[in-house]
Amino acid sequence: MLFFYLYNCGNRFALAMWLVYFTDFFSFGAALKERPRINLATTIIFVPEANTTNFDSQQMQGPGIDVAMEDLRRLYGHIFHFSHTYLVNKARPQVPLLVDDVENFVARFYYEYSAVSDGLALLSPCSREHVPALKFTREFRMLHACSSGSGDDGLPNPQHFSVSIYTVSAIMDFCLVLFRENRWSAIAGMVHRDSIVIERLGRVVRLTFLDWFAGSTPAHKDIHYYDHQYSGDLEAEKTLRTITHVARVVFLFGSEESSQAALKTAEKLGMAGGDYVFFMVTLSRQDETIFPSGTVGPNTNWISNRTRIRPIIISLLSPYQGRPINNLLQKRLLNAAQNTYQQAYPKNQVPTFVYTAYEMYHIFSQVLNATYEKFGRVLDGFEMVPYFRNRTFSVPTGNVTIDSNGIRSVLAIGEIIDPEINQYTSCLIFDPEVKKIVTVSSMQQLWGNSVWPPLNEPICGFFSNHCLDGKNELVLEGCLGGAAIILLISTCFLAVSRRFTYTHTPSWWVIEHSLLARAPATASVGNIRDCGFAFSGSHSAFEETLC
Repeated sequence: MLFFYLYNCGNRFALAMWLVYFTDFFSFGAALKERPRINLATTIIFVPEANTTNFDSQQMQGPGIDVAMEDLRRLYGHIFHFSHTYLVNKARPQVPLLVDDVENFVARFYYEYSAVSDGLALLSPCSREHVPALKFTREFRMLHACSSGSGDDGLPNPQHFSVSIYTVSAIMDFCLVLFRENRWSAIAGMVHRDSIVIERLGRVVRLTFLDWFAGSTPAHKDIHYYDHQYSGDLEAEKTLRTITHVARVVFLFGSEESSQAALKTAEKLGMAGGDYVFFMVTLSRQDETIFPSGTVGPNTNWISNRTRIRPIIISLLSPYQGRPINNLLQKRLLNAAQNTYQQAYPKNQVPTFVYTAYEMYHIFSQVLNATYEKFGRVLDGFEMVPYFRNRTFSVPTGNVTIDSNGIRSVLAIGEIIDPEINQYTSCLIFDPEVKKIVTVSSMQQLWGNSVWPPLNEPICGFFSNHCLDGKNELVLEGCLGGAAIILLISTCFLAVSRRFTYTHTPSWWVIEHSLLARAPATASVGNIRDCGFAFSGSHSAFEETLC
């Protein structure tokens, strides 16, 4: 009716404008409908208050994800229609609860959007509690990516890639090569009950030790892990005494304070001579933006208050160390934290976990765009992941290299205090490309008077049973040899004694009458000769007697 009114009123210009408007509107709607719909999701927790020590919270990771989604819409919004969902239950704000929740989150997301979406992807931080999501995404071929942690369940996951710079897989590869190169088959873990729950990397490494070295994994049956939990100094001493009977390689799982106390107790028990090697696992000692306190791993108090035991610190080299980050990007992330989540990062420094979350979305969008141009459709997780592997991506934070396993290439490093300079120095670096440990400094010089590497067990065994077996063999051989000699002497003695008895009896020459045979009554002289005697004449009486 509006068109007829405008036409009859002679307002052809207004009619033309209305036609242009409706044409543009429907064209825009058609274009919007034609763009592939990409639905992204993040499994996460939401803590009641802003908590900068909880790296898995939406308040911590959210700014990196939100800013990245702004970039994706700006760069590729004309090609794809992006949407993002946080899969979270605000009534359950603890990370351990994700074990029960995460699979339900992902299943609900899949069944809600799979019918209306051209592509689904789960892009999340991945603590060990996120692992159940791998099973679901693997079964439904949905892309799965991690910005922190490794999200590894020990099974092939062709739908998965990771940009985390603190991966358990890098630590485990380092440890596995270290154990086998030094022929360490017995590993003990000293787990501080009260603080292990807040140790992000150490907690997961310990659980992986339990998975890998419990005897159920055929590839690692040559290594056995003994897990010992304790709380307090008395239990620490008891635990260490137990460890001295099973292993010489000890991992300290817990806070810095609990580990320092354990080392002091170990020194008191005489374990400081170099026969035992103690390890700690920490995220990174070079990156000040990990912990709010600005201290990472062993701090300067460790050096001034250290015991004679020098633990080896296993950590991961931060790719952001010495790399300038775009100032504009930092401001955007800080503003998002403040405005959206009412949270200020400590010292106005953006944590590395936020950068990796941001990078993950950019890398995903690059591969999504490239594969869509090549194939004309959105690939599923199985089809897309090969295009992440063996590639270096250029993102606003710098270059990110993904290896052949779909994991970000990072260097694991071992550090120990150099007694000459009283500071930590790099001693062992793991090269993930060749799967070997490069010795940077002389471990023998850094280790001190004892021989590096320490033996897997004492020469005679933990209970001196190896040497005892050798003594038993010597005793047995001696007893058998002695018995043989005594038997030989006894036999000779009996033989000589019997001969002496026969030859020295006074009547030895007398023939016993019972041994003589009587001759027949008709015996002749010839017969007598047959008896061995020779006579002349006839003496029958005498002959009869003799024969």
